[in-house]
Amino acid sequence: MARLLSYTVNVIRKCCPPGESIQLGDRPGQAALCRPGEPHGPFQVEAIYAAFYELCIEDLEEPVPPPLGVAYGNPCTHEHDMLTYSQEWHDLLYVVQNGSLLVTNGHANSCNLFDLYCLDVNRDGGALTAYVCYSEARWNLGGDIFRGQMLALALCLIFAIPLLLATAYFYVAIPRFNDIHGKALSLNCVNFAIALLLESIFQHRTKGNGSTDDTIVLANYAEYFILATFFWLLVNCMNNCIHAWYFLPRGIQIKMGGEKRTFALYAAFAQLSPLAIILLNPPHADHTAVKHYFFVPIIVIISLNLLSFVITYWGFQRVSNMLIDHYITRGRLSGTTSGDSSLANLPNIRQVDVNRAKYMTKYTAMLFVVMSGVWSVTIATYYTTRTIPILYDILFGLQGILIFIIFICLPRPFRTVKGWFQKNHYCGCQPDPDEVDLRRNRNSYRVSGTTNGANNGAARESVPLNNVTVTKVAS
Repeated sequence: MARLLSYTVNVIRKCCPPGESIQLGDRPGQAALCRPGEPHGPFQVEAIYAAFYELCIEDLEEPVPPPLGVAYGNPCTHEHDMLTYSQEWHDLLYVVQNGSLLVTNGHANSCNLFDLYCLDVNRDGGALTAYVCYSEARWNLGGDIFRGQMLALALCLIFAIPLLLATAYFYVAIPRFNDIHGKALSLNCVNFAIALLLESIFQHRTKGNGSTDDTIVLANYAEYFILATFFWLLVNCMNNCIHAWYFLPRGIQIKMGGEKRTFALYAAFAQLSPLAIILLNPPHADHTAVKHYFFVPIIVIISLNLLSFVITYWGFQRVSNMLIDHYITRGRLSGTTSGDSSLANLPNIRQVDVNRAKYMTKYTAMLFVVMSGVWSVTIATYYTTRTIPILYDILFGLQGILIFIIFICLPRPFRTVKGWFQKNHYCGCQPDPDEVDLRRNRNSYRVSGTTNGANNGAARESVPLNNVTVTKVAS
């Protein structure tokens, strides 16, 4: 059948053009087709001017102003299954003034209103028959399921969007987080929060039935922000790779001005690239067209990120070997005149910078696993069924909650956030005077199982910690 050009024009929707009639498939799931040949009966459908009330519908018995035209085509080209209503089975079929199909039973004690439908005359019996898209019928007949899914989605978003925005704020406000990696993660979270909000509005307006003329722009906005999250993920992965292969082996530390310029380039790439993709692929009149422009870049970015992790791992192995070689070289050459000059030419690879880069890569890898896992399943489902169920939007909301857990609630970032709250006395937080962080200046602390014992005359500072004495030896 031909494609229905518009869902918004007030018309009577007929399945097949003049001279043809619809023929259903012989097997379940087989598509219906228009075949040459007039049906046995004439195509006659009554358009009524109706008023809708809470518990009843009234036929005003007035002509529909202006008279409805006729549009030909299949309203559900992406579906093989359609629900059938027919006068042969004592269903009463009407078209109301906005072009929607009104179906009532023979006793007029129940009714349904459909927008995605087409009408034709049965080839065999000559009875007027309505074919309704399964997704449209599912909404009308099983609205409780959709409302339950929307409730679950709303609950996810109530938590996911504020948590994503909180993650973005912490990675900008806390100095230890506020580097290129933290800023990139912050914008990733902001883009994802906006995408979740737009996607929820889109699902609410379409009732889970996919894009229409009225919502295609909203869908494009959501796609832009989703693509932006993947480009920011690519930025983080590539930044880690560049550190492992260029900055760390050379002992280069990026200054503030250089960091700002680098981040500006990253931001232009991550925000403008998805914009170019969306603008180069304007909305199609055919809402069932496969969205290669959206899913192919995601597949490519996932592949590039996976490759970058492998290359970054090799880079860290190389840096670790260089650290060992430099340590051995410094031990052999230190104290000699020629050795001092040779040591001056060695790059200053700082262990703290290496640890910081590994830390960033580790948490970026967790983000990659979450995003690539959810979207790999989503892409496989889309290319199999040509639809993305609301269940996946719920998974996207859970993905936002997982991002907060990974980057805020895990022990290492949580200690940083906690220390920031205590330092600034937020929410009544105060530093713990008895707390000892064994991860800092660990070379200046000695741990013993008793508070007594000789100290070779050196001054010492002891702090009791769970029946263990942490002693700081004065230098």
